[in-house]
Amino acid sequence: MKLADFIFTKINVVAPDVIEPYKEKTIEIMKDIDIANSPLLALTMALNCPIWSNNGHFKKHNMVTVYTTNEFMKLLKI
Repeated sequence: MKLADFIFTKINVVAPDVIEPYKEKTIEIMKDIDIANSPLLALTMALNCPIWSNNGHFKKHNMVTVYTTNEFMKLLKI
């Protein structure tokens, strides 16, 4: 199996209507921080999951849990 084939078997495409209820709220939250990341924030809110990112912009709100790589490694006890 090629690496690309493996990767694409692990990816789930989410329809835009899944994040639609969160778009306005996340744009408002991120407008003074980094509005380009509002779709990712909307997706994590829709899926009720954390973000794994070293982008400090995500730490400037409390809408979802955000883990940096160091925090994630501590959780995994690496």
